[in-house]
Amino acid sequence: MSMKLFRSKKKLTISERDPTYKVRYLGNVQTALMKGEGCVDKPAGVLWNNYLKTSSAGLDMKLTICATGLKALTKEQGLTEYRAHRISYCIAHPKYPKLFIWVYRHEGKKMKVELRCHAVLCKKEEAAKAMAVQLHDKLSTALNEFMREKNRRQTSRLALQRANSIPSSVTSGVSGQPMRKKFL
Repeated sequence: MSMKLFRSKKKLTISERDPTYKVRYLGNVQTALMKGEGCVDKPAGVLWNNYLKTSSAGLDMKLTICATGLKALTKEQGLTEYRAHRISYCIAHPKYPKLFIWVYRHEGKKMKVELRCHAVLCKKEEAAKAMAVQLHDKLSTALNEFMREKNRRQTSRLALQRANSIPSSVTSGVSGQPMRKKFL
């Protein structure tokens, strides 16, 4: 009697691939506001007007949304990474439906923080909205993981501190000698 092995038609994936979008990078503009409703209205207007005025505006880009933030790949500039802890805001702007916008804290000269609003033009409005939702989810997950790890380290540090603060008479026995010496 022979037994046949049946294989499942579903693929087993341990981790999903990060979503990648083909977009047109419109550039970036310095901004004063870091987050909140309306913080990207003025910079988005500037970037959109610049795009409309110039015929060859923007760079073709592959934008990947990953747990560490955004990875942007262009032929002209190569790979640029926008780290998650420096992205303060992202949105698919309602006034400019095909734009995906994010605010990033750059380090300028002499370690001075500079807020810049970046924008990419997507082929469809749904793609811009999907990018905003996916990046927001990835940033939330990264923040939750950071807080969980921070709490774990704090708990571990406090447990070690409590263990080191127990009086030596409790651990060493009545005569003051360590227990291991008494057994020897």
